[in-house]
Amino acid sequence: TLWRRRADILAYFDLGASNGPVEAINGRLEHLRGIALGFRNLDHYILRSLVHSGQLQDRINAL
Repeated sequence: TLWRRRADILAYFDLGASNGPVEAINGRLEHLRGIALGFRNLDHYILRSLVHSGQLQDRINAL
């Protein structure tokens, strides 16, 4: 397993890149997908995904 992934592991040291941030966003979206089964509208799911991933600032209009 480690031997098969050695090229990927060594690439981290060459490039200094990690997929950690991407995995964190994926984890948040998977959690959201689990609780979003009640959404009736795909647009609401997409909007909620953007809010949870930090791509859209949640704006609350206080009247």
